[in-house]
Amino acid sequence: MNEDYKVEKEGFTPTPARNVQMQCRLPPGAEQWHVFKVTPGGWKLLPEDQYQITPIDAGQASVQWEIAELRVANWFVVTAE
Repeated sequence: MNEDYKVEKEGFTPTPARNVQMQCRLPPGAEQWHVFKVTPGGWKLLPEDQYQITPIDAGQASVQWEIAELRVANWFVVTAE
């Protein structure tokens, strides 16, 4: 969540964070993974060139991706194929 914000009488004003690096550990047992961004219009599949699966150690991996602009908060779902 973007913690750089200002609350005024008129409302809430966030200062967007840029190029936010995300990382999530993955449970063992799957070969293929997909990352979805949750939006008001539904889940949007991130293209495979926008995230990277990296082995951490034997049997465990992580997924990394970047959020170009983070205004307040974003939701993502990482799922096995």
